[in-house]
Order: sequence, then C-alpha cells, then structure tokens
Amino acid sequence: MHKLIFALVCWLLFSNLKANNDSLGYKYTNYYLRTSFHNGFVWAHSKRVEYGANAPVLGLEIELLRKRVDFLDAHYNPYGFVTGFGLNFFNINNSIIKNNVNAYYTLETNIFKIGFITLAAKACGGLNFIGSPYDSVKNQINWSYSSYVNAFLALGLVADIQLNKNHLIGARFIFNHFSNGAIKDPNLGVNFFTSAISYQVKIANNVQHKLNFSRRLKVFEGRPNLQFTAFATYKSSTVNTEKFYLINGLAVSYNKPFGIKKAHSLAIGAEWLADRAIAELLRYSGKLYLSSQRLGVTIGHEFLFHQFTWGQYLGYYVFKDIPEIDNLYHRHTVTYKLNKKWSIGISLLANNQKANFTDFRIIYKMQNQKKPIHVMPNF
Repeated sequence: MHKLIFALVCWLLFSNLKANNDSLGYKYTNYYLRTSFHNGFVWAHSKRVEYGANAPVLGLEIELLRKRVDFLDAHYNPYGFVTGFGLNFFNINNSIIKNNVNAYYTLETNIFKIGFITLAAKACGGLNFIGSPYDSVKNQINWSYSSYVNAFLALGLVADIQLNKNHLIGARFIFNHFSNGAIKDPNLGVNFFTSAISYQVKIANNVQHKLNFSRRLKVFEGRPNLQFTAFATYKSSTVNTEKFYLINGLAVSYNKPFGIKKAHSLAIGAEWLADRAIAELLRYSGKLYLSSQRLGVTIGHEFLFHQFTWGQYLGYYVFKDIPEIDNLYHRHTVTYKLNKKWSIGISLLANNQKANFTDFRIIYKMQNQKKPIHVMPNF
C-alpha cells in the first residue's frame, strides 16, 4: 500500500511540475535591429604598410540580432548573450587601401549588468570584399592584401544603455582586421580601430520555437580528453605568388573542461608541421641545409558553445630553422562537432600581427566514457 501512495504522490508532483513548465519544451527569442556609425583610423603594424598609417575610417553598420530568453540561455552565461548577422561598409581615406564591405556572424557575451547598463565582449567573423589588391604588374605597392575576397575579424567591447523594454543606445570600441589568411602573398593585412555609437530596437518579442531536447540535453564536455588533429592547406610563396604549396601537420592536445557547467576548456598540446612554401623560399635562397619543418608547444582556452568550439592558443616553437619567423605564435580555431568523437574545423596561425597560414582540420577525440555528465534544466 505504501508503494501505491508513493507512486501517487510522485505522479501528482510530476503532473504539477509539467503543468507549470509547459514552456520548457520551447525556446524563446527576442529579435533586434541595430544600426551603428563608426569613426576610426588605420594602424600601420609593419613598415611595409606605412602608406596606410592613420588613414581616417568612417563606417556604417546594420545588424540583425537575437537573444535567447529561456532557461538554457544561462547555461553559457548567467548574464546572457546575443548572436546574429551583420553587414558593414567602411570608407578608408587612402590611395592604396580601398573602401570595403564585410558580411559576418557576431557573438556578444555579457560580462556584467548593473541596472539598465550592460557591458559585453564582442567577436565577429566573416568575409571581406575589397578592390585593388596587389598585382605584380598593375599594383605592386599594395602589400596589405592580394585577394578581392578576404577573411574579416573584429574584437571589442560593447556598452549598452536600456532606454525602455524596446530601445537601447550603445557605444563600442572595436579592433577590425581583414586578410586572406596568408593563402596568397603578399598578405600583411589591414588593421584598423573604430569607435561607434549605436541605436537598437526590438522588432520581435518572445518568438517561440520548439526546443530539441535530444540535441540540447545530450552528453556535454564534462570530462578531460585527448584530441588528435590532422591539418592541411595550400598557400603561395613570396618567391612565387602564382603557385601554391602544401602545408600539412599533426597535433595532439590534452583538454580539461572547467567552469560553471563546463562551458570552458583548458588545452595543452604540441604540433608538428611541414611548410613547403618555406621549403621553396629556402631552395630559392640557396639554404637547403635548413629545415622547413616546425615543432611547437601550445596552451590555450576553448569556449564550448553547443556544437561549436572556439579556441585561442599561444604557442612556442621548440624547433624551427627559419629566423624570419618568431618563436612565439598564436592560433585561433573554430571547430564543429560531427558526433561525440569527430570534429572538423578551420584555424589561423599568426606571428605577431602577421597571418602565417589558414588550415583546415579534422579532429578525433578520445575520452573515458564512464559516468557521462548531462546538461539538465534547473526547474
């Protein structure tokens, strides 16, 4: 009899919980439209691009943004975050660096919120479209970029003031960069800083979508793991900008998730690569006694966001023969999880402010499958 009473109580509790939480089967999203006006200047990060130093920059930007307002939003940031798509136009007052258009995806994660004021970190990634690239005959001066289409990146801080439930005004300070990821030389890139003022209006409130719990509430990255990576790309050489050479390598890393609900990971690893573009430069310079291979050790941070992982790593070459390349380097990687073991991604390796190459990679993850950690809603 006591088992029957216990079962009845459990059923009543569950029924009450379900009745009060019908909305948990859905995700709710607010949509916003934001317009920003930019003013800034070009930073000449190398002597080869001093022709663009301090060139004035004016810009106009429009963004379609979305903000999750249900319980799963707090899994990654208790203060909330905003994602969306943007399009901007920058007028650069310079005879070499031309006006450009950028289309991108953006992520803003709130750092803190006090009353009606919010401070957030902003990151953008997408495509840059620009004219007058380097040409060995028609445009030999432009060492900043050699492609009509490039990668666009932006990082900065955003401060928003909530005027009422539908309107915000804001200010931001952004570092902008575009280059082709060193796929084709010359490619020193264009760096420019802008400050901006913005106006944001809510265009849709609490739009309801069915929530896929089988996808959202699956096994999360709760355990340390080993990751094995193979990567490759092609790029031109400074001695032959019309021919492309293979770069390939292998990497291994130990990744330990940490933080609230394991939304971050510490990564320590090593990587080896063979650079045939460098090998061509060494052959051309008569330095065949030097090696085009490199071996580095890395440490970095990864942000675990649904199926995506965004990583930033600092590396040091314990072996390299090329004096023109610094021992210290950094990587920026975005990967997408195909399943529990396999991922694919893209990564940019750079020395100081100069991109070295962009590679495409496949990752195999090996971890202990015991005691899986599940992400569950907090009712």
